[in-house]
Order: sequence, then C-alpha cells, then structure tokens
Amino acid sequence: MIHETLDMKTEPLLTPEAVYGKHEKICDVCVITFSYKVIEWALQHLNCEQAAEIGCCNGNRPIYLTEWKGKKIAFYMTLISAPAAAACLEEALCLTGCREYVVFGSCGTLNSQLTDGKTIVPTCAYRDEGLSYHYVAASEYIEMKDWKEVADFFEEKRVPYVTGRIWTTDAIYRETSGKAEKLRKDGCIAVEMELAGMQAVCEYHDLTLKAFLFASDCLDPEEWHNELLGSEREWDTQVKCFLLALDLALKFPLEKRMAKERTGIDRSFYSVGIDGCRGGWITAVICNGELDLRRFVSLKEVTDELPFDACLIDMVIGLQGNDKQVRPDDMARKILKGRESTVFTAPCRKAVYEVTKERRFQVNIQVLHKKFSIQTDAIIPKMREVDEFLQSNIPYKNRIQESHPEVCFARLKGEVLLTSKHKAEGIKERSAVLASYLPEVTEDWITKYAKKMKCRKDDITDAVCLAIVANLSMQGKTETIPPKPVMDDTGLLMQMVIPKERIVI
Repeated sequence: MIHETLDMKTEPLLTPEAVYGKHEKICDVCVITFSYKVIEWALQHLNCEQAAEIGCCNGNRPIYLTEWKGKKIAFYMTLISAPAAAACLEEALCLTGCREYVVFGSCGTLNSQLTDGKTIVPTCAYRDEGLSYHYVAASEYIEMKDWKEVADFFEEKRVPYVTGRIWTTDAIYRETSGKAEKLRKDGCIAVEMELAGMQAVCEYHDLTLKAFLFASDCLDPEEWHNELLGSEREWDTQVKCFLLALDLALKFPLEKRMAKERTGIDRSFYSVGIDGCRGGWITAVICNGELDLRRFVSLKEVTDELPFDACLIDMVIGLQGNDKQVRPDDMARKILKGRESTVFTAPCRKAVYEVTKERRFQVNIQVLHKKFSIQTDAIIPKMREVDEFLQSNIPYKNRIQESHPEVCFARLKGEVLLTSKHKAEGIKERSAVLASYLPEVTEDWITKYAKKMKCRKDDITDAVCLAIVANLSMQGKTETIPPKPVMDDTGLLMQMVIPKERIVI
C-alpha cells in the first residue's frame, strides 16, 4: 500500500546534489508561481537576473533573482502536480540554498459562498496524492504549519481572506461529486494539486512554506463551472498575488534573520560539528547562519561534501607515545567539577592499533602506566578511523580539531550542566543552551531529527554544540586546553578547542 512505503532508515539513491553539485546560497527566500504570465510580467517590470536553472526534458525552469524593496528574492515557475512541484522544490533548495518559500496559485472552490472575493489561506491539506507519503508518516491531512503567519499578513494588509482545509489531488479528472461532497463536509473549502506534497518536502527538510490561493473555478454540488480560469482576469489576479507574495517574502524571513543575527552566530563562516554515532557520524553544519544536519558513513564523505572554515569533532585527536606527552583530559576534568567522569581517559597510540581488547589494556599500562575504561575501548575504532584519516589526508591535519561537548556546554552556559545528556531533563537543559544561539533547536526539533537520522538525541545536541563553538572559533572567541598544546609523535596537536569563559551574546 502507498501509505506503507515511507523509508526513513536508508539514504536516497539519487539526490539533487548528485545531479547539480553543491551550490552556494544566493538568498534567504524564494517565491514559487505556477503562471508563465507572472514570469513574463516580472521580466518586463522588475530588474531580474537568471541565477540558476531547474533542468527538465520538458523544458528547463529558470530561477530568477530580483531585489524587492531592498531584499534579494528568488522566484521561479514550478511544474503542476505534487510530484513535479516537489521535485522542483528539492532542486530549488539545492540550487539556491533558500530555506523559506512562498507559493501561490489558483484552485477550485468547494464553497463559493465562503471563498467568493477572498484569498484562501490553507490550514491543512487532505493527502489525496502519493508524493507526500514518501516524505512524512501517513495521515489523512498534513498541516500547513505557517498558515497563521500568512493569515496575520493578510490581516495587516487588510486583504479579505478565509482560512480552511483544502484537498490536494493528483487526479484532476477524477474529482468526483461523491468525494467532493465528503471532503466538503469534512471542512475542505478548495481543491488543488500540489500543496500536500510541497508541505511534506518542506517538513522533511525543515523548510518554511507559506501558501495562499485564489479560486479560479468552482466545483458546486451539481456541476463544475469556470470562473476565471484562462481569462485575462485570472492573469491580472496572478500578478496581484505575485506582488502580495513578494511582500510576504519580505516580512517574515527578515524578522527571523534579524533574530538569528542577534544570537552570536557569524553568518559569514561555514562551521561544522561532528559527533560519532552507530555506523557513522552526525554532522551539524552552520552555513550563512542556517543550521543543517547530515549523517555520513565516514570522515572522507564529510570532507568531500562540506567546504568548512572550522570543524570540531568529539573524538580523541593526538595519541600519546609516552607518559611525558600531555593531553588535555585532566584540564577538561577540572572544568567539569561534579561531572569529571564524562571525560574518558584516552589510550596511547600503540594501544589504539592493537587488535584485541586484552592487548590494548596491557599495552596502555606498559606505555602510560594506567588503565582506560570499557566505554573508551568501545570507541577505539572511531579513534583509529579519525587518526588514519588525518595521517593520510595532510591538509586536514590540525584543521579538524578535537573538542568536548560537555566542556563546551559548561562554558556556553557559564556553569557545569549536572544533568545527564542521556535523560530527558538533560536534553531539555542542553536544548535551552543551544537555542540561545540557534532558536530553532527545541526539544521537539531534537526529537524529530534524532528519529530522522536514526541516532540518539545527545548525538544531535553534541554535534550542534560543536558547530556553534566552531563558529565562535572563527570569531576568536575560543581557546585551547592546554594553552600551549604539544604534538604527538605524528605531528597532531593534543588539545581541545573550547569557548572562552562564558560569552555574553
């Protein structure tokens, strides 16, 4: 059954990045239209340049960039139907880096008395299509999460509007009277072909989608009849809606961007935080002030995909060859009074490359005259992977740097976090610290991404914490412990990069 096809456990075989490559972000927000008349009008009346192009065997779709009231805004004409519009949205995200979208278009009204002369603000969409079930769990309706902001915008503009459920279908000629009546009774006031799918894509990628519609035809209980469809009045309405969409694009993204710029994150730096998870690495990326999460199988994949300015990893870098060489572990424990046990004892280089656990324990006692824990032994394969990568990829040597999330949290908050990161209260406390830098990082956000990435919640919080500190390091707001680190026998610095004493933001 189509409702049972959602696969969140494995990675897609094909991605837009595989087709188009990686692209720099060109602006914050993008407007989507279905009307070629809107594109014609924009090219005649606005100062536009083509910034990218969505490829298609049916004809390519240019993405244009314009400046509207002092802000750069992208826009393009999408294809019709949920699968086609969703594919365009996926590719627009890849090509523009935009994470805020405004979409508008025509629809068929199911209640002309309610919608006549009014803009329609969808609150949720009935999922009578197949695309959305590949992005989010099955349900009858999908919520249009930003509908209240759209309604507030029209209230402020004094534009007549109505809110309500809509019906998304992928079978325009199977909109039967029985189904229309059923959905009308269920509170649906209009029918269209894309929004359930587009909202599902946005939910999957954690994007913002603001949508509004106008009625161009009518599905009355007895028969269909045309109101505006294909007429000059429709073209005029499309252009008026485009101008409203540009103003809507201006309002909310600017406010959110200003809020983020007050958080202490410098938008000009590309910073990465990495935390190990079962079968790979959870990677938090802060680029242009926006947070993204990725999962990689190997460090090689991370460096191939992410052109970072600064990268911190929660893993031992720099392995002792003798007990005279000093690692930062003891200094980290002194910072974490009451939580010293969260800093594991690092094994020596020779122990890391021994084959059996027994030999690793024996060798470490011989070289460093001390034991290390079973928990430490469990992550030795990760230590070995990091060390082997750095030894064979010289440009990343001492560029990917070690840090410790618990030490970083203590410095960011100004006090040691005594809660366990493995418990609910610990995630709550850590999410509050992270949200002071990145407001979107809530407990619900962490839970959502832990499910999506198939990892623990603390893997998410640790990676995001290190991405924040990596950004701070580019601003000169970090230090190393020890202050004058020494190198191990292979030239790797034995240090941790941590925030300076609590930073006021």
